[in-house]
Amino acid sequence: MTDSGSGWRWVVLIACFVSAICISIFYYAFGTFVLYWIDEFSATTASVAAVSSSGAAIASIASPVGCFCVEKLGYRWTHVIGGILMMTAFTTSSFAQTLSQLFFTYSILGGLGCCFCITSYINAVVDHFRDQKALGFGLITSAFGIASFVFPLYFEALIGQYSWRGVMLITSGFFGNMIVGGLLLYPVDAYPSLPSFSCRKQKQIDTITTPSSLILEDNNTYKDGQQTSITSILLANESRSTIPIDAMSHKHTNGIFNADQSQAIQDNKKNCCDLTNVDEKLSYYHVTKILICSWSFYLMVIHNTLLYVGIFVVLSLTTARASYDLNLTEEQAAQIVSTFGISAIFRILYGLLSRWKVVKTYNVYFSCFSFAGVLTLLSVFAKSFPMQIVYGLCWGAMLAGLTHYPVVVYEIFGSDFFNIAYGYLEVMHGIGAVTGPIIGGILFDVTGSSVWTFIFAGSSLLVGSFILPIGLWLTGQIKLLNF
Repeated sequence: MTDSGSGWRWVVLIACFVSAICISIFYYAFGTFVLYWIDEFSATTASVAAVSSSGAAIASIASPVGCFCVEKLGYRWTHVIGGILMMTAFTTSSFAQTLSQLFFTYSILGGLGCCFCITSYINAVVDHFRDQKALGFGLITSAFGIASFVFPLYFEALIGQYSWRGVMLITSGFFGNMIVGGLLLYPVDAYPSLPSFSCRKQKQIDTITTPSSLILEDNNTYKDGQQTSITSILLANESRSTIPIDAMSHKHTNGIFNADQSQAIQDNKKNCCDLTNVDEKLSYYHVTKILICSWSFYLMVIHNTLLYVGIFVVLSLTTARASYDLNLTEEQAAQIVSTFGISAIFRILYGLLSRWKVVKTYNVYFSCFSFAGVLTLLSVFAKSFPMQIVYGLCWGAMLAGLTHYPVVVYEIFGSDFFNIAYGYLEVMHGIGAVTGPIIGGILFDVTGSSVWTFIFAGSSLLVGSFILPIGLWLTGQIKLLNF
């Protein structure tokens, strides 16, 4: 839908913002608890890092399940189910007596709940903000930066009063907001009537218009009957064995064209036009089969895995480096982690830059993680608390590049393939999130220092950030990126 199509999209924006805050607690703010879990369960750094990062890993690995639920139940009820799971996870985690129990309650239950909520709000934003996806994601994901800044300090203060178990029980009540937020995520064709918003009738669309003269607002243009995007060219070449090229192109073109029609203002009981979606749609299985034949899909797989290996080493082991390697206090360690919250400001800034077309979105995305890799390599020389604070601020600013990740996936694979492609690619995030901290923790335990751990993290970030643009350049697909 166009941005002017629904006043309810602002309600969706607020609900997704609250959801992102809750998710960021699960993803980023719980690095504060690593030290307490090591003492509580008399465990090694690697084992505790594995449990703390496994939740995020499961949230990503289970994404195909979450996307399948979105396809069948819609993002509204999928989000509600996710909120219930996360409440249950944090309530039961407060009573865990062993690290194994914590793995089941926190990592598995919490990871599944987080998965359902992420896939729901990502699809909700794409559905309601087609014309301004980068700005929408920038505003919503700024919640990750705010939470990563506030909650480590908040948890550190509460732990002194209630212990880490009490803090988890208190936080479980906070996750109840995700259930309420999920109920507000109405799809574009079923949002409640808002009297304060006027209805504008859609201009008549000439159904005889040929694809060669059609220019869509989501940067998918058509020339000579073919969609000029990476995926469409790959689909034409790679789906010959199952679908004729002309039929495939016709179905894909009609699917996107009618999807844009369905984005018009729906009937809110004021005589608005009522356009229906196309019944013909590729099945989940067939989209999967097409994706696994695409070079761009495998480039994204490698890119995602390496990127999240490096990211989660930094997120999971920064507090351990500060306490055990640099001899800083637990309060100072929490303050270093909280500096990553500067990403909130930069997520909004990157979204505005994309909205104003100051710089290409994909250039911002690739540059951010290249610089993040360099900063992580240089961080081994930051031996003092002030230098660690500077590193945390700079690294948090680069981490804000994640706000463009859904946009990159959407523009590469197109609207018809976004949900399913996003689900499979999130699996690679999960693999990176669980293997990175484990390898980093082993390096930490074996060497007795964080130096090689963070060299490993920086190298992973650099390789991951360069492999996608280089791969697209070698295959000639980089020329098709225009967002």
